This record gives sequence, C-alpha cells and structure tokens, in this order.
Amino acid sequence: MPAGARSGHLRGPGNHEEAVIARRDARLLHSALLALKHQAEDARRTAGLPCSQRDVAKSLSKEPYSIRFRAQAISAWVPDDQAKAQVPLPGSADAVWALVRLWSDWAAVQPLGERYWRDLLERAQAGRIPRPGSGRDSGAEPDDSDTGDLANERRALTAAGADQARDVLLELKSLRLNPNQRHDLQVLFREGPEQAQLSMREEEAGEIWRGEREALVRRLERAALYIADTGLKERLDEVRRVLECWRAPFREAAQQEGRTRFLAVDHALDSIRAFRLGEPLPQPSAAYVQTLDFVDDFIAEWEDSRP
Repeated sequence: MPAGARSGHLRGPGNHEEAVIARRDARLLHSALLALKHQAEDARRTAGLPCSQRDVAKSLSKEPYSIRFRAQAISAWVPDDQAKAQVPLPGSADAVWALVRLWSDWAAVQPLGERYWRDLLERAQAGRIPRPGSGRDSGAEPDDSDTGDLANERRALTAAGADQARDVLLELKSLRLNPNQRHDLQVLFREGPEQAQLSMREEEAGEIWRGEREALVRRLERAALYIADTGLKERLDEVRRVLECWRAPFREAAQQEGRTRFLAVDHALDSIRAFRLGEPLPQPSAAYVQTLDFVDDFIAEWEDSRP
C-alpha cells in the first residue's frame, strides 16, 4: 500500500488545487507584508525615528498592542527574498494583525481590515498544516467560493496598491525641479569656463533632491507589489523604469528631468484612473513613447555592453 494511503494523506486533484492556491496566498501574504514593512521603515527613517526589529518588538509590547513579540519573526516572515519567507505558524494571527496595525500606524496608512489579514493568513497556512474536514485528505474538489474569495481579496489588495501608487505619483508630480539642471545642461553642451564646477551648497542641494526623488521612486516600486492586475503592474513598472533612467532622454535630446517626470507621472495617473473606473488602460502620448524609446535604447546598449 502506498505510504500516503497508509498515513491517511492520499493526494488527489482537490489536494493539488488547494496546495496551488495556498502557495499563491503565501506569496500574496509575503508581498503585502513586505510592502507595508518598507513603507513603515521609510516613514520612520524620514522622521529620524528607529525602526529595527527590536524597536518593533518594544512597540508591540506597549499599548494599544500589548503582546509579546519575537523580533526574529520578522526576518522569518518578511525577508526581502520571497523564496526564504516562512508562513507564520497557526496561532500567530494576533501577532500578525498587531504587526500590520503597527506598521500601518508608522506609515500613516489605513490598513485593510482585520478579517482580510486573518483570512489571507489562514489560506496561506492551509498549505502548511492539514486541516481536518477541509477536503485535503479526501481528494474532494475545492469549493468554488474559495476561488471567488481569493479573487475578491486580490482585487481589494490591487485597489489598495493602486491608491498608494497614486498618492506617491502625486508627490512625485509636486517634487521641485532638479536644482542643478542648469549646470547639467552646461555640462551636456560644454558651455562656459565654469561649466563643471558646483559650489558646496549647490552640491548639497542636488544630493538632497536626488535622495528625495529616489525615495519616492522606491515607494512607487513597493506600492506596485500590491497590484495583482498584470496590465496595471506592467504599466507602473514601465513608468518606474522611465523615472529611474531619466538621464537617457536628457543625454539624447536634452529633455530635462522635470519634463520626463511629468510625462511618466501623468501617464501612470491616467492608467490608475482608468483602472479604478473599469476602463481600458489609455494609450501613451507620442511624447511619452519617444521618451520610453530613449530609455529602452539606453537599457539595451547597457545590457549589450555587459561582459
């Protein structure tokens, strides 16, 4: 008799489908926690406040959470590498919910409801621990309502990610222009005897601006982790690529960072607006397409030059 049959854990079609769904939910849980963790850490660092795992444990030991939390659990549950992530053990739902509330409070965002997180955690745990009566051992087909609930959860998570991405894009849109753009143009066209010189104050202003801009781009990247809709996620990833490689259109056509940012951000905002209204994603403007071509050519040349 097969070992699985002797132990009462004979795998059938339903068992396989449940396992696939559980793995998907485990990835979804990790992505959601990781995005929230990064948002919380970014906000704390910006405010000059500590955000280590030990600080998380200390904060959770106080009101309004008042739980004993093992700091090392964060490394196990939310590593940067999803392949190393461990699904929290059964009985840890209260700790996960407290962690979500704390990180949401640090990031100044409204968390998705407690029921959402508890259900997502339970689904992720389903692939780890057999549940009596769940159909796992009987080979029963999965309940259609499970798939429907999963789709609803993904839509809710995608909507939350889209809203966060929109907020970041609005901040990017209002970010001041590059304080060193005149100097950059002089360098590009090699004009003036002092074209390569910046004062210490000008260098500092440029460094501050680049740091603020980079932080916003990284926040946009993390917001996209929530998004399960392939079309919208690819659109936001493309826009992020344009924002990261803004020097490509600058070098090729003297298109300044502010112009590239305006085109990319407006395209992303239009896409999010259409997605939220249930409309097809809009076609990009000719100016954006030209900007994207500069970026793609730059990336292709860079990849070709790699050993």
